[in-house]
Amino acid sequence: MKLFTTALLLAPAIVLAASPHQNPMQDPQLFAKMKERILPAMTESLPYMEKTKACVSKSSNTKEFNDCAAIKMEFRNKMMANEPGHKDVQPPQPPKLEWSPELKQQALTDIELSINNTTATIGCLKSSNNREQMSSCMQKTGIKSPKQPQHP
Repeated sequence: MKLFTTALLLAPAIVLAASPHQNPMQDPQLFAKMKERILPAMTESLPYMEKTKACVSKSSNTKEFNDCAAIKMEFRNKMMANEPGHKDVQPPQPPKLEWSPELKQQALTDIELSINNTTATIGCLKSSNNREQMSSCMQKTGIKSPKQPQHP
């Protein structure tokens, strides 16, 4: 179980990077608007990820480990509060996980991957002015757009 879901943070950026043949949204102005909205959210997520990583790194029991999920939920709640129609929606509670050295290491690996991918995506967003540049940048960093289903 991942503490930080990379896909959740990267999904909007991956949509931006999808090639025009895979993505029906080809309007360059739409790219700029989406970039304007996504970049601050991704930038704001990094301190929460770092804080979660530090928390998990220090954890030595189930309570401490599960308390680290509160950091992730704090960020999620902050982001959702800014979304229309989500102010009254109760967020799901994170699953309670039983601490083990293996789970701790897997969580740290997952968080580090999330931090690296988010940092790379932020760099690509900042340096890109269109989908083609974004896609090229993300491929160079190793972040690939998801494959689209093939239509018969």
